[in-house]
Amino acid sequence: GMLQARIDEPDLGLVGNVVEVNTDPIAAVLSAGCMPVIAPLAVHQSDGSDRAGALLNVNADTAAGEIAAALRAERLILLTDVEGVLDSSRRLIPRLTKRQAAGLMRSRIVDGGMVPKLGACLSALEGGALSQIVDGRRPGALSEVLAGKTLGTRVG
Repeated sequence: GMLQARIDEPDLGLVGNVVEVNTDPIAAVLSAGCMPVIAPLAVHQSDGSDRAGALLNVNADTAAGEIAAALRAERLILLTDVEGVLDSSRRLIPRLTKRQAAGLMRSRIVDGGMVPKLGACLSALEGGALSQIVDGRRPGALSEVLAGKTLGTRVG
């Protein structure tokens, strides 16, 4: 029950969108000095249907953004297989404001798998987290970002 979700598009089957995050189990793992590994599965919220209580698949990026927001995390770093968010000329955009990110999604300049990543960054930003989308293929990328090096696209 760490993640609660609802089905917004029944044609997709058991796929949900997170509506609530129970941070207690995550906080317990963190306070024990461990790194939580969270599967992007959620329990279908009770809505009177026969699917209430079923496990739902949730986009992992979306789940990460919702969890970051709920925890009021300082950072959200999404590792991917591209340099970061790219403009219409396929050039890296090093920094985006909330407004710019939303505009890129509306205009469909950002599409495919980058849409949930950027959406996750916007969700995390609502909770106060600095968000970055970074090329995880680059050796040492996570360490470099944590050390303050500017890589990928920063949102916020």
